[in-house]
Amino acid sequence: MSNVKPSDRRRGGRLVCEGLTCQFGHVADLSCTGAKVFSKKLPPMEVGDVAQVRFSGLGPEFVLPAQLVRLIKRPDCFECGFRFWSLNEVQSRTLGQMARVAADRRSIRMAV
Repeated sequence: MSNVKPSDRRRGGRLVCEGLTCQFGHVADLSCTGAKVFSKKLPPMEVGDVAQVRFSGLGPEFVLPAQLVRLIKRPDCFECGFRFWSLNEVQSRTLGQMARVAADRRSIRMAV
């Protein structure tokens, strides 16, 4: 078994997000393979279920299929890990555009 923590086995880099939300809550970070979401309420799904996740806050709303792969109860919220599921070319391109907007927002905020 590998000594690498599961959180460090991500295929793509993780991008901290500001201003991005979905129907489950605040999107904390995003990668080309998934997203971490903090939710005030328990999501209406089980680990392993696939949902159409509606993202908003970085331009037009868009929807990506994602599987809930992790659900952790925190003192003030639920931490949800989603893995993007069977993205087509258009969805992958949209995800890349959203990541660039999130990176630009973070860069501007850090510069101020």
